[in-house]
Amino acid sequence: MKRYMNINRVLICIALIALLTVCGCAAFKPHKHGADDPIYDGEPIEITAFSFSHGGMSMDTIYTYSVEKGEDGVRLYAYMYAGNETFETDVPDSVLDDLGKIVGKYNIVKWNGFKGSNKYVLDGDSFAISLTLADGKQISASGNNRFPKGYYSASSEINEFFSNLIEQYR
Repeated sequence: MKRYMNINRVLICIALIALLTVCGCAAFKPHKHGADDPIYDGEPIEITAFSFSHGGMSMDTIYTYSVEKGEDGVRLYAYMYAGNETFETDVPDSVLDDLGKIVGKYNIVKWNGFKGSNKYVLDGDSFAISLTLADGKQISASGNNRFPKGYYSASSEINEFFSNLIEQYR
């Protein structure tokens, strides 16, 4: 009798491990950064405003970059280091054209309405992106430790683009 109880306990443990392996691990599936992100290479999108925000665990990972077309031209705004460093300046209209190429390349318009969250992660990264198309349509997406397809490649290119702009116009 004792032998059967031990076998039953072992079988129950194996069944629980199998169940947790199949069901539980899906929530913790890591995302491969960069290399597997698709590049869509879509047509450039005509935009009149663009904003990208990133949040993280240190001041240097908390920033917002935005570009807006107004009556007086196109204006660049950068809020870096959790807002402790700000920068704004006029930039040429071509900046919005270049951002429109990035938006098309990664098909960011398809991200509209994305609101991802991973409740299993207590710290990490978050993002918010919004843009206004030339026809006035608003596109927005956000995520907290969950990101749309192509996010890592797109965010890398967006960050590099704005870093170069700030360096050029500072």
